[in-house]
Amino acid sequence: MKLEKLKYLKTLNLLGCVSVKDDSIKHLNNKSDTIETLNLGGTGITSECIYYIVTEGAITLKNVNIVGCKKLKNSDIELLKTSGFNVTGGEDVFRFNLLPEPFSGLKKITQSVLKTRSTLSIFRVYKYLAKRLINELKYFPTEIAESCLDHDEFIKAINLEIHC
Repeated sequence: MKLEKLKYLKTLNLLGCVSVKDDSIKHLNNKSDTIETLNLGGTGITSECIYYIVTEGAITLKNVNIVGCKKLKNSDIELLKTSGFNVTGGEDVFRFNLLPEPFSGLKKITQSVLKTRSTLSIFRVYKYLAKRLINELKYFPTEIAESCLDHDEFIKAINLEIHC
């Protein structure tokens, strides 16, 4: 079935379609002007695609999901948001740490974490972030440090919350 024949298509879910690249989205946009929600999670899109969506995308497009799009940068998400799109997945911690922009102050994730990136659960991400915080936090009360035997106790002691 050709996309242009789907006159009432409002949501297109391309989640996990790794072969979807920038050109695919350009072609898609030329064939449909009814899509309101586009899920691009886990696809191979780049900044070029985001720029295209913002400048030449369908007028009806309002919602874009980009969770797991590892080639995007923080500026791409900001471009979508400032252009009025509702963005889901913009807070993907691994995208921003794997490809930090110059002068962002973000450090790259270590090689050991990169090796297991595809199998990380939210719990493991939480543990990783807690460990990084413990290692990099220079000033916190000594009594807290001495009483914390593991990451969970440390997180409770400093009242850290990580929202996903």
